Amino acid sequence: MRIHKILPDEFPESWASDWGEDEYGLWMAFTYKGVKQLFRWCEPGTFLMGSPENQLGRGSTSVEETQHEVIFSGGFWIAETTVTQGLWQAVMGNNPSVFIHPNCPVENISWDDAQSFITRMNEMKPELKLCLPTEIQWEYSCRAGSVSPFHFGELITSDFVNFDGTVPYDNSESSEFRERTIEVKSFPPNAWGLHEMHGNVWEWCQNGYDGNLPGEYSSITRRVLRGGSWLSDGENCRSAHRSRIIQTHHHETYGFRLARTCHLLPTVTLVKKSKPLNVLSDRGLVFYYNNKLPCAAFNILKSAIEINGEHELTSDFDEFRIDAYILADSPTSRIVVMDFDNTITTDMDFYLDLIDAYRSHDWEPVVCTLRGDNNENLLEIHEKLHDTGIRVYATNGRKKRVFMLHEGISVGLWIDDYFPSISQLGTNFLIKNGIEF
Repeated sequence: MRIHKILPDEFPESWASDWGEDEYGLWMAFTYKGVKQLFRWCEPGTFLMGSPENQLGRGSTSVEETQHEVIFSGGFWIAETTVTQGLWQAVMGNNPSVFIHPNCPVENISWDDAQSFITRMNEMKPELKLCLPTEIQWEYSCRAGSVSPFHFGELITSDFVNFDGTVPYDNSESSEFRERTIEVKSFPPNAWGLHEMHGNVWEWCQNGYDGNLPGEYSSITRRVLRGGSWLSDGENCRSAHRSRIIQTHHHETYGFRLARTCHLLPTVTLVKKSKPLNVLSDRGLVFYYNNKLPCAAFNILKSAIEINGEHELTSDFDEFRIDAYILADSPTSRIVVMDFDNTITTDMDFYLDLIDAYRSHDWEPVVCTLRGDNNENLLEIHEKLHDTGIRVYATNGRKKRVFMLHEGISVGLWIDDYFPSISQLGTNFLIKNGIEF
């Protein structure tokens, strides 16, 4: 029996129609028009996200699977199964699925469709706080403590997963290809009580995905899908496999699983231990931040620096030691702007980890740098950030603000190069150098 070390703050919650504890741990459920949806408690913990370099199937995708440590500072609830056609029909009054059965997953669903469902449910019952899982939450839940390609082991067959068994994994024996979805809970769950985390339908995650080159940014319209489907081969059903699709696209292999947290922003910190470089001072990089505007961007940065151990975060600005800045927007924004001096090429591993951490929360990071477009160091920055999809702004202070505001980035916290002064504007604290904006 699974014994939780960390319990939720409240159990059961007011919305729950049923609750209890079984061999997989704590669970709660809601019932709507006779259809029950059960959620499992995922307590805070640490796991290795991604896959080892030698894992079969890792090289078959251009999407990154670099293995790294993820630390959850807070727990969350995730649905035992994907949303069924029965629940979708009860809530939305229609059924877009191709393979009709009330206990099969609803499919032929776009990311936007899933958001419409979630919005309607939350309007009816706000305390549910439903959402899609982030892909970090999804993989953490899928693995359930495992480190193998699949939560149940090294190989995959149709006895455990609904997938294209004629294209197995690692040259294992062929098995059945059912050519359609099957009912949820057809197979035994993983160690945390979650069913069909591999195969049956791809599961939309909350995360946006942007693979554009620097300077060629477009709006985030591609979203992450996880788990594989009834049409997938064995490699694409791995715990670490990542896919991304335009969020308006629907297909008979796309479904979704609900999650819920006590916070609108996932409490996840993603870091990979950086190698200290000789060019760093004894203190490493110093990140200056005005902590009078608490928000998720600050919490992510603070956790990453604490765990990394090489760098430092302070609100005591020193104009004679200007290493790096983090500019965060208001707590309700989805933009975090990183304003670097000459340090982005000094400890690139940490910056890339930090970028991944922000994106794991569905924040869109932007890099600002105060130098000319043809500056040699700027060219190096572009090279370092190649294939990250990061936007890079190279401007002076005034142009930086104008350009970013033109792009719709309403930054609520500024840190500029020299002699900042603090002023208050509404509920936002601004650090500025006297330039009017």
